[in-house]
Amino acid sequence: TLAVGDYVAPSNLQAVAAFIRAGGTVALATGRSPQSAVPVARRINAARLLICNNGASIYDCTDGSVKWEKTLDFANEIAFARRGFPNVGVLAYYRDELRAFQGSECISRLIKSERLTLSDDESTLANKLLFGASPNELAELRVSCEANLDLSKIELVSADEQYLELLPNGVGKEQ
Repeated sequence: TLAVGDYVAPSNLQAVAAFIRAGGTVALATGRSPQSAVPVARRINAARLLICNNGASIYDCTDGSVKWEKTLDFANEIAFARRGFPNVGVLAYYRDELRAFQGSECISRLIKSERLTLSDDESTLANKLLFGASPNELAELRVSCEANLDLSKIELVSADEQYLELLPNGVGKEQ
C-alpha cells in the first residue's frame, strides 16, 4: 500500500524516487477509480499507467485515455441487490465515472472520504460493481449472490468487511 487515503508517507515517496533513479518504471495498481487514484499517482510524479478498478482497466494518467479495460453489463446484479437488499449501497465503477444506483451510509462515507463525483449516467455497463453495507448485511448478500447470480460471468471479492465487489471474471489487482 503506497497511500492511505490521500496521504503518501515521505518514505514511500523517497523509495519510489530512488527506484526511478535506478531505472525502474512505476505503474500503480488499485481497486480505486482513476478519479481517486490519479491524484495519488500525480503526487508521486512517477506513474504514467494506472491499473485501476481492481484491474478492470488500465488508465493513462498523462492524457486520461483508457488503454485497456474489461466491462460487464451489471443490470441483473444491480436489480437483484435493489430488489432484495434495500439497505445495501450499489456503486458502479466505469473508467473514471462512478454511478450510484442505491445509497447507503457506507457508500456515502466512501464518496466523501475519496472526494468522488457521481455521474448522472444510468448505464449499467461497468468495470466493477461495489456493494456497501454492514458486515452482517453483506454476509447475507454474498450468500444470496452465490446462490442466485451467474458466477460464470462474475467474481465476488471482499477487500473490506463493509464492501463486496463484483468483477468481470478474470479481473483482479493481482492478475
